[in-house]
Parts: sequence; structure tokens; C-alpha cells
Amino acid sequence: MEQKYQQILIKVAALYSRYGIRSVTMDDVAHELGISKKTLYQYVKDKNDLVEHVMEYIDQSRVKMFILNRPPRMNAIEELFFVNRKVHQIIKESNIVMDHDLQKYHPDIFEKGMKLKRERMYKNILENLIKGKKEGLYRADLNEEIIAKTYLLRMSSVQTEEIISIHEFTSQIFINELYLYHIRGVASKKGLEFLENNKDRLFNPERENSKNQ
Repeated sequence: MEQKYQQILIKVAALYSRYGIRSVTMDDVAHELGISKKTLYQYVKDKNDLVEHVMEYIDQSRVKMFILNRPPRMNAIEELFFVNRKVHQIIKESNIVMDHDLQKYHPDIFEKGMKLKRERMYKNILENLIKGKKEGLYRADLNEEIIAKTYLLRMSSVQTEEIISIHEFTSQIFINELYLYHIRGVASKKGLEFLENNKDRLFNPERENSKNQ
């Protein structure tokens, strides 16, 4: 039962990612899965219930991607650049229509997901700041909680098309500048030296890896 339900979530996630949420009916889902709607409703109560569980599955899959692909023994600055690349990958692979449909037609699920992401972002950036201070890469006098909250506020507010277009926000150049702005604000002299000496490797890890092969 659990394995079958997992397969349902995987296939529906692919449908939503490709076509959006609104246009995919429960009939479409049942047809894609090769089951009857009656069988489908043995797993979910209604479409809203299905959407909620699919969004949870997508979120958990992204978290697993971070964990599985995370290189060992990274310092705090390297860690930020790793997150930078993964966030950009997620943004590029996201379907704008799906995000719009979720926000407009399933606002409770959208807000629940955003709250979870904000909490996770705050926790992760706070842990990174504490780690960076211990490594001497970040300023010893910085207040981790204040910086973490202002970082979260900046990242949340920048995701509005009133000021920043979706094209700008999804560009690697824009995201790189956001991270550089943050790092240069919290880095110690040692951290700034590390950043300058390793900028090419941090921004272009694929190019550096090809050189070493």
C-alpha cells in the first residue's frame, strides 16, 4: 500500500511539474496511473488532499537532494556556495504555472509550504553563521540571530515581481550577487581572503573539477 502510494505521488508530481496543478484533473491522474478514480480515492480524500501530499513529497525530495549531494568537509563559505548552486538548480527546474496554481487555488497548502521553507532557511543560515564564527571565517562580533532574520527577510522580499522580474531572480548572476553581498557583510579578514583566493573554484566547481581530471 505504502509503495503504491509513493508511486502515485511520484507520477502526479511529474504531471503537476509539467502541466501545472489546475489543468490536471483527478480523471487525468487516474488515467495516467492506469487505475479507476474509485481506487485513487482509496489513497486520497480529494484533489486538495492529493496536492498537499504531492507538495510534501516534492519538498522532501529536494531536501534529500541536498543531503545526498553534499560534499564532505566544507567550511561555512563553501557551504553557502553549495547551497547557492542547488537553489539555482531548483529554481530552474521549477514550473512557474505550478507555483502560481498552488498559490491561487490551494492557498492554505502554499502558505504551509512557505512557512516550512522559511523555518528551514532560518535554521540553516543560523547554523552556517555559528559554524563560520567558530572557523574564524565570519566576524566574531556578529549577532547570528539578527543576521539570520535579516537574511531571511531579504531573500523573502526579493521574490516579488514588483521590483525583481522572474527572469532576473532566476539568473545565476543575480543569485551570485546576493550571496556575495551576504558573505562580504559577515566575513572576517580571514574569510574575505579565503573568498578572494577561491572565488573561481567556488563559482565554477565544474571547471575546476575538469582541470583536475
